Amino acid sequence: MKKRVIIYFFVIILIITNVKCIIRAQKPKEVIRTKIEILCDEDFSKYNFKGNGSKNNPFLIEDLSISYFSDLIHIKNTTKYFIIQNNFLSSGKKAISIEKVANNTGKILNNSIQECEDIAINIENSNCIQIENNYIYYCLLGIKLFGAENCIIKNNKVFSSFSGFYEGGTGIYLYNCENVLISNNELKDNSDFGLVISTSSSIESVSNEISNNLQGIFVSSSSFLVFEENNCSHTNYGIFADKSFEIILKKNFFLNNENFAIFLLNAYKIQVKKNYIQKGQIGLYNKESSEVNLTRNTIYKTKKFGIQLISSEAFIVTENLINENNVGITSNNTKNTIISKNSFIFNQNYAIFLDEDSSNIIIYLNDFINNNLNGTSQAYDDGSNNKWYNENEKVGNYWYPSNSIGKNYKIDGKANSKDIYVLNEVVYSENTDLLLTKTSKIFSFIEPTILALLCLILERKRKKKIV
Repeated sequence: MKKRVIIYFFVIILIITNVKCIIRAQKPKEVIRTKIEILCDEDFSKYNFKGNGSKNNPFLIEDLSISYFSDLIHIKNTTKYFIIQNNFLSSGKKAISIEKVANNTGKILNNSIQECEDIAINIENSNCIQIENNYIYYCLLGIKLFGAENCIIKNNKVFSSFSGFYEGGTGIYLYNCENVLISNNELKDNSDFGLVISTSSSIESVSNEISNNLQGIFVSSSSFLVFEENNCSHTNYGIFADKSFEIILKKNFFLNNENFAIFLLNAYKIQVKKNYIQKGQIGLYNKESSEVNLTRNTIYKTKKFGIQLISSEAFIVTENLINENNVGITSNNTKNTIISKNSFIFNQNYAIFLDEDSSNIIIYLNDFINNNLNGTSQAYDDGSNNKWYNENEKVGNYWYPSNSIGKNYKIDGKANSKDIYVLNEVVYSENTDLLLTKTSKIFSFIEPTILALLCLILERKRKKKIV
């Protein structure tokens, strides 16, 4: 009897977790084989929608199943309030297209859109549009905003967008937009990008699941952006920002991105803070960028470099945990940079590598522990005027194991650099980011552990019954 109760309990859990999928699979009652086209306020009256178009009683375009060879719902040049909700839309070109409507008059909620040849939800030159809880599957492009301001894109699921000749394969695409919130969306298995932001400003991307796409997030010619608590995993790169500035990347999670977790190109005034990066080729790749702060990130087990700086300057790299990578930080033609208060632990080769064109880099108050264990030094310097200590404060770095002769630690490389103020104690012993690394390892065992415990419980109950 008790065993049956346990089985019933897990069956109920499975049913509850799949209720949303069951509900989405149910098509609305009224089937339409033509498009809905509204090109002025008067056109609403042709369709006998509920509501009168006022703010308190908007027109309701709802509970419809529309399949047609052209655009399915097209609204343009209107001032009336409307809500498009609970519809099943398929096999058209653009499923929902909104153009030049009055501010704050449109909402797109709880629709299921599948197999469209063009854009599932298209917003052009319209402001304050709310797009929430829509399910989009196998369309050319999931959600596109062009020339839109003050919009909300929230709790949508966009799966398996496919590539077209000119564009496509993208979950959410913003062009020439301002003040848009993108939060709690699932953008998965798209053939090109999860999220694209181009020529836009003041965009927030928060708590989105952007994984298993060819590319994660692509940013071009944009500014004043915030990316926080997104999961950008299992892609070629997690975030690629080109010709952009004033960006905050905070508390994002990057796992198994094939090439780069974060790629900054021609970017400046960037804050990269408290991100977790695991595996892939390179953690943070920075080229021709400046005024970048890399703070309290965890970079773990990358195949090539934890951080790579190329032709960059004015970087501040501080309080990061750089653990078990091939090389911790590599610098190529980088200048005027501070590397301080970081923990370099168990990197296979050098913790820091500075090439001959790297100069004016100050490295102090770091912990170097068990890096390049098969070599003679944990760091390498071919550059010029680089300091492995802070002369004003008379402090260097902590090295274990140490090759120090007296108070000097010798750095490999043609520069013949030395740390002349070697520290006797660990600087950053309470590196809280280390807990994140441990947590990540624990998460990978959660599912098998639960299954093992369930098997153990059932086995014990079976034995008691036999006894």
